[in-house]
Amino acid sequence: ILLTPLQRRSDCRCKNAFYDYAKQDLDSTCGCEDGKYFDAAAESCKTCHAQAELCTWSGDTKKSLLPPTLVAGFWAAPAEEVSSFSGHSIWRCVSERTCQLGGECAKNRGGAACSLCKPGTYGPPDGECADCPRKPDDTRLQMALGSLAFIPVATLANSIIAKGSSGSFGSLQALRASIRQLVKYLQVLAVVGGFSVEWPPFMVAILNFFQQCSSYLPSLVLAGCLDSQQSVSTDMAFKWSLAPFALCLICMAALCSEITRSICIRWFSSRGSWIPKFGHWEIMRLFMWGLYLFFATLLSYGVELFTCSACPDGRLTVGNYPHMQCFKDSEWLKLMPFAILFTTLILAILFSAVTLARRSALRALIMSDMKELGYWSFFFEDYRPGYLYWQSMVLTKDTVINVLSIVAAGHGTVQLLLTACVAMCYTQVVLRKKPFACQANLAMEVATNTALSTICIFSAAMGFQNEPNTKDVTSLFENGAESPEYKNRALWTVAVQMAAAGAAVLVLLWQFCLMFPTTANRLPRSLRPLSAEERNFLEEHWQSSLGLPADSPMMEIIQLFDEIDQQTFRELLLSSTATITRTRRTGERSRVRNLHTSSINGHRGAERARLSALAAGRNSFISRNVFMLSDMTYFLSGRNDAVDTSVDAASDAADSDADSAEEVEADAERRNHQGPHPEDR
Repeated sequence: ILLTPLQRRSDCRCKNAFYDYAKQDLDSTCGCEDGKYFDAAAESCKTCHAQAELCTWSGDTKKSLLPPTLVAGFWAAPAEEVSSFSGHSIWRCVSERTCQLGGECAKNRGGAACSLCKPGTYGPPDGECADCPRKPDDTRLQMALGSLAFIPVATLANSIIAKGSSGSFGSLQALRASIRQLVKYLQVLAVVGGFSVEWPPFMVAILNFFQQCSSYLPSLVLAGCLDSQQSVSTDMAFKWSLAPFALCLICMAALCSEITRSICIRWFSSRGSWIPKFGHWEIMRLFMWGLYLFFATLLSYGVELFTCSACPDGRLTVGNYPHMQCFKDSEWLKLMPFAILFTTLILAILFSAVTLARRSALRALIMSDMKELGYWSFFFEDYRPGYLYWQSMVLTKDTVINVLSIVAAGHGTVQLLLTACVAMCYTQVVLRKKPFACQANLAMEVATNTALSTICIFSAAMGFQNEPNTKDVTSLFENGAESPEYKNRALWTVAVQMAAAGAAVLVLLWQFCLMFPTTANRLPRSLRPLSAEERNFLEEHWQSSLGLPADSPMMEIIQLFDEIDQQTFRELLLSSTATITRTRRTGERSRVRNLHTSSINGHRGAERARLSALAAGRNSFISRNVFMLSDMTYFLSGRNDAVDTSVDAASDAADSDADSAEEVEADAERRNHQGPHPEDR
């Protein structure tokens, strides 16, 4: 007779005919095999969730009669009674730092999936929550007073933009552009940090630092302490109100700036002009500059509630707020219209502003003979005049990466590989088009996007990504996270991240060196921009080498070349099969140089002497490129020699024809005076 299993387990004798998956251990106690647990309600063994439950009994099948232990990173409500336990309803947590082994929540956390901070505490979506330092009313007052510190920052930003628009910032323009590129890259990296990936511990520390200024910003400024308890509504309201609140602070900064400017002009007329104008157009310009600079972060705020990933039992929950079910939770349904409105406004406002600003910049370029970009130049001052549309390309790339976090939520492999493809394609287009006006900015754009694609591919190859119904990467190793193989993978991933950061730092150091003449002159010629003297020399060289008149249309075009155009034009002439097909090998180049040196005479000899004198002086650019230019000059001289030979041959033929014509005329005159020749008769 089978006794009630939950009343007298020690006396229980399993019947395989009744329990389909039942087993007996060494002391004849009922239990289930590895990978299964006992469902008391159904009185049968059922399969565990391999991703979220530990169901390896190691021969002690009595443990299978109790609720399974949860893996770190997952949470389930504790079983009220073992006698009625029928299985866990498992929730996926943000990470293992929020939900520890056995479903235990981090400090000061509670609720489903340990997603909520307890009353009187605040914290980011991941990790522990800390006690609020003061009451909600005091926190609101402190935040209001602290926001006033933004007013001088807005005034300084308006001054920088005004100087940049007037073109008076000179050598700092490229450095400003690189800093903007780096800020935008870090925002994209914070978005990637939110993918379904179990990053190594050191990478988690790096990504959390970047996320503190993006998705974790409310915890940084104590936004969770504005109410009695931190909630999703509090966090999202704070994030969505950042842009309107910044606009209000900009207006306050404009008012203070205009009052100060009026006082200085009235009482100190000589000192009031240094304060830039801060009217309604300047307010709009500064606001659009902020939207453009932090576009990736603002867009991530709008799509955050759409990043729904599946729990082991198929439930869809929000990534950063896993207690909230997508499409079902009442709070989610209330917040969704605001999320859609915020995302739509950000995309519509910024893309429309960039389009209108591009038209204004084109009109300004036409009116100023390609010298000024006009009032909205801060959008396009990083790019060459022919690539004003590139700003839309950058915004589109950031939008696509944010959309990938929604479409492939929960599928880490797809998120990483598609992001890597987007970054690589963008890098390839940048290398081909060369849209940036400065080579250092071009190098920074290539370095940051190459680093992004490398990190994504490397992380996917190392197996750190999460997928539905799969175990954590650490479970693949015998000793888990302490396994030498896992530590080796983590170390390589960190090394790739450090190499990526090192490339960006090197570009910044390069630009710092260019700011000072002493350090700039010590850099290799290929790392320095063209000086005015070098540009004039190149223009004269093209004119003399190509035999172009000074007022020819081609010379007018060459005079408008920027540094990238000069480099492209030189490479085209020196590497095209139409010019030096036979001078590609080193030996042939040396022979060409020798022949060219021996054939210089007249004007070319004087030009060569001037080149040598200039190369021996302070312009190291010419000394490094004179032989490359001599290749093209020799080829052109060869073509000129061929033309001279053809002209001489034609001249000889013309002289011969003239002699024949003179003989015919002389014979005709003789016949007229002497009559017909006897043979003619």
